[in-house]
Amino acid sequence: HVVAQDAPLVISDARQHALVCDNPAIQDLGVSAYLGVPLRTPDGDVIGSLCVIDRDPRTWMEQDLTMLHQLAEPTMMEIAARWHLEQRQQVEHELRQTQATLEQRVIERTTELSQSERRYRDLVEGSIQGILIHRDGQAVFVNQSFAEMHGYDSPTDIYGLASLLDLVAPHDRERLIRYRDERIAGHAVPAQYEFQGVKRDGTSIWLAAVARMIRWDDAPAVQLTVMDQTASKQAEETLQRDDRLAMLGRLAATFSHEVRNPLQALRLYAEILEEEVAEHFPDLQSAPRKTMDDALMVIREEATRMSDIVQDYLSLARLGAITREPVDLGVLIAGIVREQREALTRHGLSLQLDGVEDLGEALLHPSTFRRAIFNLLQNAMEAMAGGGCLTLRGRQASEQLQLDIVDTGPGIPPEALSEIFTPFHTTKAEGTGLGLYVVQEIIAAHDGRIGVESELGQGTAFSITLPRITLTSGG
Repeated sequence: HVVAQDAPLVISDARQHALVCDNPAIQDLGVSAYLGVPLRTPDGDVIGSLCVIDRDPRTWMEQDLTMLHQLAEPTMMEIAARWHLEQRQQVEHELRQTQATLEQRVIERTTELSQSERRYRDLVEGSIQGILIHRDGQAVFVNQSFAEMHGYDSPTDIYGLASLLDLVAPHDRERLIRYRDERIAGHAVPAQYEFQGVKRDGTSIWLAAVARMIRWDDAPAVQLTVMDQTASKQAEETLQRDDRLAMLGRLAATFSHEVRNPLQALRLYAEILEEEVAEHFPDLQSAPRKTMDDALMVIREEATRMSDIVQDYLSLARLGAITREPVDLGVLIAGIVREQREALTRHGLSLQLDGVEDLGEALLHPSTFRRAIFNLLQNAMEAMAGGGCLTLRGRQASEQLQLDIVDTGPGIPPEALSEIFTPFHTTKAEGTGLGLYVVQEIIAAHDGRIGVESELGQGTAFSITLPRITLTSGG
């Protein structure tokens, strides 16, 4: 009643009180007098009652009620304190359980993440594909395969490069920079492409790449996955070269027979004419003698030019059957220089040799390789018709020899540079377009490569790389 009515209940004699006289508890508990007040929370909610009972009837005084109210307040405070304590302990218990659950989940997720990261890293590091992630031209991730592909011991060596463009052949750098910039800008660019790379020792390699934009350390980056295509590229080039050589062999057989014999006759009759002219026109300053001498000079020069063309064809035709042997490249070059020194002087050219004598040995077919060097020297002399300086520079790497032939001529126009080794392509009025093509084929037949760099007004540099014979001491 006290709780329900939220009011004090004062009973002097419960047995006579209409509200509770029928309650069995009165008789069982022996209650006669009852005084009760509600217990209220600070929010005003009634949660129970505090009462005083007496076995004998009695008249409750006002001070009894006041005193009971005063007792109710600390009682309620104690109850509230215990309730809050229990609630706090319950909350703390639940928090501890929640924290333990969260910690367990964090441990599980961390373990899963660590295992996933380890599996991913093992997959990436163990991949035969080279993987590079770069931002702003600098590597932020490199796997071991990428490093080894470029001749480096570890990814750390790649991180230390001043620029990743050091790994790209000069003629491909502009294209790859354009791809990178347009990809970052969101423009459409090829996702797959091929380019020529450069190993640590300067060796050229062919790479096939797949590029895509990713997020790395919460910032945009470019992921590059590359495969070394050098072996397949070389096999393809060898097959194409064999096909070309077979065709040229058939052509050269006919060409040699149909042209070489008339050339020999032409030279023979030119010599006979020279003797006749000298006998009948002894005065070297006479007009007839000068006219005939000039005509005979033209005949000799054209016969020589035609002979060189025939020799180029024959050089190509023989490439499929050459037998190579160890040759000291420095000695071979020195011999060619001695033969050409008079011609160089006649063209007003100075010659500089730098490290050529120390190049070392390579597997060569001497006469065929001489033809390649001869063609390059002829090309340089024609480029510097007004005089200049020709430099032959030799360099060694761990597995390669490199010979640079550098002139100070006018340079090659950019639009012609990409076609410079194409057969029958020439920028000369009287050129056949075979000279540099023959050089390229001869170098390729010796498992080498030739490259060219040129700038208008600054001259041209041809670079030949060949496999080096490494000498080891016998037992």
